[in-house]
Amino acid sequence: MNWGWKRQYRRNALKNAKAWQFLEVWLITRGNAPEDYRWLCSGVAAWEDARYLTRFTQEFVDRLLMLKRNGEALDVVARRLTDDPAFRPKSAAATLDIARIAASGGMPRVARMLLADFPTRFAGDPSVVFAEALGRQLGP
Repeated sequence: MNWGWKRQYRRNALKNAKAWQFLEVWLITRGNAPEDYRWLCSGVAAWEDARYLTRFTQEFVDRLLMLKRNGEALDVVARRLTDDPAFRPKSAAATLDIARIAASGGMPRVARMLLADFPTRFAGDPSVVFAEALGRQLGP
């Protein structure tokens, strides 16, 4: 039996962990500047492993929301949804925040996309009730 794939898997997993750590440390040492997240996301977009882009986009959105740069956060999510309709912000709170911003900012399609699977993705989260109410307000 060939167990070479296990060694390769372990090597790749270690490389991925080191890459995550390196990039996260780089962002921290630069003060978690939104411009650095933007630059990083544009760079990792070309990588074969889309998990990097998803994770750093989620972190970027969280950072923008924390800084109250809501319009920018909405733009980042809308662009990402164009390329990957399954993309969602990291947390229920961030997803609902962006859905609310989208609903009030003239982007109801983005809000509907974010809310479509909210109860499943965030089952048991208290904000499901609010997400469902917003979804009903937006209609089909």
